[in-house]
Amino acid sequence: MKLIFSALFFSIQFLIYSQNWEQLSAVPSPGRDDGVSFSINGFGYIVTGNQNGFSESNKLFQYTPISNSWKEVNPFPGVARQYAGVFVVNNMAYLIGGYSSSNEALKDVWKYNPSTNEWIQLGDFPGEARWSFFTFTTLDFGFLGTGATENGPTVSDCWKYNPSSDQWTAISAYPEGEIREVHGFCLGEDCFAGTGMTLNPLQFSKKFYKYDPREDLWSTIDDFPGEARGYVGVEKIGKYGIVGGGWGNQNVFYKDFYQFSLNGKWTVLPDFPLQGWRGISSFSINKTAYFTSGLYEDLSRTSDLFQLNIQLNDELIIYPNPSEDFSILYSTYQGRIDIFDLKGNKVDELNTNENGFNRLPKLSIGEYLVRLSDGSFKKTLRWIIR
Repeated sequence: MKLIFSALFFSIQFLIYSQNWEQLSAVPSPGRDDGVSFSINGFGYIVTGNQNGFSESNKLFQYTPISNSWKEVNPFPGVARQYAGVFVVNNMAYLIGGYSSSNEALKDVWKYNPSTNEWIQLGDFPGEARWSFFTFTTLDFGFLGTGATENGPTVSDCWKYNPSSDQWTAISAYPEGEIREVHGFCLGEDCFAGTGMTLNPLQFSKKFYKYDPREDLWSTIDDFPGEARGYVGVEKIGKYGIVGGGWGNQNVFYKDFYQFSLNGKWTVLPDFPLQGWRGISSFSINKTAYFTSGLYEDLSRTSDLFQLNIQLNDELIIYPNPSEDFSILYSTYQGRIDIFDLKGNKVDELNTNENGFNRLPKLSIGEYLVRLSDGSFKKTLRWIIR
């Protein structure tokens, strides 16, 4: 069954009409909040979370968008938990920490390989055991930071994970200080994080920051445009981040959503069509963002699954261009990338990534032609290295 909710409205000088929410098949398990979800190779996954208990929390479900169906795969073998974190690097999912069903902060790390449907326990996270922290992923590395620790104190430290060496490295602390329920995302090699909450006193944030992993530098950007809040839903699609829902002052559950662009600007999206929503899980597949599970404002835990349809223009761009040390090719097309010098000699080739962001190789100073081929489609861009 599919239900489609469309939105046509004016807000802050924006006319929004091409996006809509579409309800899909629910997760075949009791409703949960504060679980983790991710996507790999065209499939979505959800696991962990509080289901008014944890009897089925470790069941791992896989979503297939073509058939709009779920199936149960290999369950998570660790301690049942909620408020864990997850990131995906090189088609492997890494699940970290959380808050256990026996009320303990955790620091264990697990790797899930969807090709073999196997979980492997890795070495523990070297920082303080924690929950309610943010995670995000560049093309090669995973990151986490902030969160709540044993008995509730919040922290501001942040960490980088290198999956090729299974090593964690401390990086610059989160600039807003000790906080939990921050959420983030990366668009290629540019990362963003914001919102969140502190306790004693209870305060919510609408601050947002950019993190440059090349310089290990945080910088302030425009605030989240909605009310200050925590427990938001966050996903990325193409060169956009999506942030919405959540919980804030006066026990308000929110259902407004916003789109963040690489240029640092926010755009209003259609409200979620049902009710306020917090503790949301999400994943993205093939230019589509999916939001599932969570706690509704009537305090019911849900297994609902919705996709948010957003019109993405076909694009093929290189940035920065000219470049000195690195460039990213962003493409909404899938295919092969061939790189030629100006004499017509091929100097390198690679395939596009599913997420649209592709790091171009390091080459000698000069000018190059970058050609993307997608079936009968071909487009060529000039790339300058200084």
